Amino acid sequence: MTLRLLHTADWQLGKPLANIPGDAGALLREARFATVRRIAALAAERQVTAVLVAGDVFDANDVSDATLHKAMQ
Repeated sequence: MTLRLLHTADWQLGKPLANIPGDAGALLREARFATVRRIAALAAERQVTAVLVAGDVFDANDVSDATLHKAMQ
């Protein structure tokens, strides 16, 4: 059996990005989830054994239910 890993790091899902004015913070938060979807698609396409996330998946320990559910989708 061949072990195939897709290595990523520091997703920081749920990061408030409050220092970015206007809708840009919301767009950047959504872009992080879009990136996770692309990682999942790539993992399926390449038939990897596991996706390794080195670092923080979430920005904080008190992740909102909405952020958690969106990440699991």
